[in-house]
Amino acid sequence: AMCVILPLAASLLIGETKMMSRILYLATFLGTLAAMLLSGCRGAFLAAGVAAMVFVVRGKKYALGLVMVFLMFIGMVFLLPAGNLDRLSSAFSPESDKTAMQRIGFWKAGFQMFIDHPLMGVGPGNFSSTFRDHFGTNEKDPGACAPHSIYIQGFAELGVLGAVPLFILFGLAWKINGQTRRLLLEAHSDPRCFEFRLALGLEMALVAFLVSGAFLT
Repeated sequence: AMCVILPLAASLLIGETKMMSRILYLATFLGTLAAMLLSGCRGAFLAAGVAAMVFVVRGKKYALGLVMVFLMFIGMVFLLPAGNLDRLSSAFSPESDKTAMQRIGFWKAGFQMFIDHPLMGVGPGNFSSTFRDHFGTNEKDPGACAPHSIYIQGFAELGVLGAVPLFILFGLAWKINGQTRRLLLEAHSDPRCFEFRLALGLEMALVAFLVSGAFLT
C-alpha cells in the first residue's frame, strides 16, 4: 500500500494548481514516506525506487522520479531508525536474515507445488495447508499462511490456467493507462490536467505494486 500510494500522490502533486489539493497530495506523499521509514519495509523502498527510476529512464516525469529517489535516500540516511536501517541492510545478506530465509523456503515450496500441479495448482487458498502437510516442520508455524509472493502464489495455487489470466489483467491495466494518456494528448489536453496526471500516477503505482508483489502476497 505504501509504495503504491507514494508515486500516485507524487504524480498528482506535480502540476496541480489548486492550493488545497497541493497541500493534500504533499501531505499524503510525506505521510506515506514517513510510514515507509518507520516500518523499515524493504519491499516498499525497492518498489518505490524502481517505479521512480522507470520513469527517469523513460524520460517522463524526469524530475519527479529524481525527487522521489532523492527524498527516499535522504530519509534512509538521516531519518530511518537504526533498527530499521539494519533491517534494510540485511537484504544484501539474506543468509543471515531469518525472515529472508523463511521466505526463500516458501518460494521453493510454492515452485514445487506448481511443478507437481502445473495445470490447476493446489487450489485457491490451499498454499498454507499444502505447505504444512508436505513441506513444513511445524503445523503451527504462523509464517506458513502465505507464500509471500503474488507470482509464486498465482502459479502454486492456480496453476497455468488461473495464473496466466491473472497476470494478463495486470498488463491490461498498464495498457489502458497508456491509452488514456494518448487519447488526452490527441485531444490536445494539458499534460498537467488531473486525468493525465492520474493515469501516469497509476502506471507508476502499478510498477511499484508488481515489484513489491514479488515479496508480498
